[in-house]
Amino acid sequence: MDRIYSPNEYRELIQTARESGYSVRKVSSEQILNYKDWWSKFFKKSTKSIDKRSQFCISKYRHLQYSSAAKGTVTASEFIDGIVKMRFILQKPKLLDEITLPTDTAYTGKIPINEKKNPRLKEDHHLHTHREERLLRGLSTIVISYFFNFRFISSTIALLIAYDLDGVDFDWEFPAWQGNPLERTQFTQLLQELHEELIKIKSPLLVSVAVATPQPIVDQAYEVSKMAQNGLFKNREAC
Repeated sequence: MDRIYSPNEYRELIQTARESGYSVRKVSSEQILNYKDWWSKFFKKSTKSIDKRSQFCISKYRHLQYSSAAKGTVTASEFIDGIVKMRFILQKPKLLDEITLPTDTAYTGKIPINEKKNPRLKEDHHLHTHREERLLRGLSTIVISYFFNFRFISSTIALLIAYDLDGVDFDWEFPAWQGNPLERTQFTQLLQELHEELIKIKSPLLVSVAVATPQPIVDQAYEVSKMAQNGLFKNREAC
């Protein structure tokens, strides 16, 4: 994943895709019905094919066909339009004419995140658990990790676009000054990654950096030549 997109950005990407032919609708948690607890009342969890040669396994088949003429029966093939087809009766025989759709909602509040499908969740949780400490330490905590850089850049761009702002100004007093000397190059890397992301999305957003006036601080805290290379950043002085 190159960046994190908001739901509205996903919707715009799909709708504006060339010849996509898709329509996108927002769905709230109240509109998501509880099929998880519903299906077992009417359907078998597993079954053998009608000819008893194969056990039904959803991940095995790439082509599933259903017809209202044969209620409860699914024809499955391992390949799209495959020659070999298996027929399975998944619906419980005594309930062929009694199926009603679920009315209960799947969630009572916000939709939970599936930890198994999001390997970064624990790292993300760690990020939020120590939020107060990070706020106190500011950018010095963000620049030490590619993951933190990624989240910071994605969130910053999303915020700037959402509120129709012109850009972002960094006023860090001061990287690598009486602290971790690696912050000097790490800060440059953060700015470079932000700049590259803005180029990627063809954004006119501006990036500026408040640079200290005393020369000793400038020399220790900033890689000025790299920051200003090819007019990359518009720098200003701060007292």
